[in-house]
Amino acid sequence: MSGAAVVLRASGKRSDAFLTRVEGLLERLWHDDPWAGLADRTAFEIAVIEAVSNSIRHAVAEAGETLLLEIELRPTYRRLEAELREVGAEPTPSLRHEPGTPPDAGRGLAMLRQLMTEVRYERVEDANVWTLGRDRTDI
Repeated sequence: MSGAAVVLRASGKRSDAFLTRVEGLLERLWHDDPWAGLADRTAFEIAVIEAVSNSIRHAVAEAGETLLLEIELRPTYRRLEAELREVGAEPTPSLRHEPGTPPDAGRGLAMLRQLMTEVRYERVEDANVWTLGRDRTDI
């Protein structure tokens, strides 16, 4: 496997049903790409599910917009990568823990940074785009 042999996509309204679809995509990914080692698979799966859960809980639609989530999983020989788009969402105001927020809030991003080689946020047109990448340790 040298390039993106498998690319899996899903889109839909933010809901528990969307999270279930993403879990199904991850199962399919491991079936289609059985070479990923257990540590990489586990870290990637936890990070993707956490990122999607955060979007379901915290993303806010811009006035007059419908918020949709889109995800794309792109494994390569050297890297596992996911791109999560919050289409129609307000820009994410801060990626840091803000004073006055509950102490149990804001840990998801720190966890993502521990599990992934790369966690990137950017604003593209009307979407928040989260890129999660993990360089494979099993090659």
